[in-house]
Amino acid sequence: MYKYSLLVYTALKDELNVDNVDEKLLKAILGYFEKQTAIKTVLISEAFSHLKETYMIEQPYPILHVNGKRSKLSDTYILQHSTVKEAILISYADDVDFSHCDAKFIHDYVRPKGFRDQISKDMTFIFTDCKPLVLKLLSIATGHRACFSIGQYLKMTGLKNRNGTMIKYFFEEAKKKIRRKQYAFILDGLTDFGTENDFILFHPDISKHIVLYGSGDVVCSFCKPMECPLMNNGFVKVKGHVLYTRLHAMLIGETFHEYETDSENEELNYIKEGVELYGV
Repeated sequence: MYKYSLLVYTALKDELNVDNVDEKLLKAILGYFEKQTAIKTVLISEAFSHLKETYMIEQPYPILHVNGKRSKLSDTYILQHSTVKEAILISYADDVDFSHCDAKFIHDYVRPKGFRDQISKDMTFIFTDCKPLVLKLLSIATGHRACFSIGQYLKMTGLKNRNGTMIKYFFEEAKKKIRRKQYAFILDGLTDFGTENDFILFHPDISKHIVLYGSGDVVCSFCKPMECPLMNNGFVKVKGHVLYTRLHAMLIGETFHEYETDSENEELNYIKEGVELYGV
């Protein structure tokens, strides 16, 4: 039980250091076999002694201590090959608790049900319903890099896969759970800094929020004044004075106060009045 649990732990965390174990995660994994009152350190050591001679190898690069000196050997172990990791994930897939998985694991191994991709057809994935996956993505939407990566993940699993349900549910939940700056970084990732317009074409209703939350790159790429005659699809048409005020606010680094309201209804009403998607 402890051997398999340590294998699952290493697959989920990408590494194992028996002197620094995430006890909450390990206890959750052990809990699938029997109720655990406490983790038994002796059993961890015994299981690790067996695994490091068979399925695990020492991390292949030295690590730096705080004082800048290199240690001769790392105390961290990884699975010896990706096929070992994939075999473990396949056997454990139905029981994976996403609350314990980090962003890298989600990006590499987790996909919404129905995902299809010719490029990665030979890869091993864990498939799940989009709702718990969306909630996990929102829980890791912290810094700008994480939010940009989430946008890229949504583009890969949602836009490119034509999974409209996932995109819609994500942005419905995002309004309740993330700040506006985070929203902007997610849109940057989703549109590759305003260079891809699939989001505008396939989700016109959600795209209306770009004028409120988008970064300078995204707003300039996709928002056009209503007064400007446009012959192509894929733009959000905004009242000229509204777009000017938004761009000016971004230019001088100020908040667009007209949109800073505690009332979501007021905000949505303003969007319906002042923004429409061209050609849809």
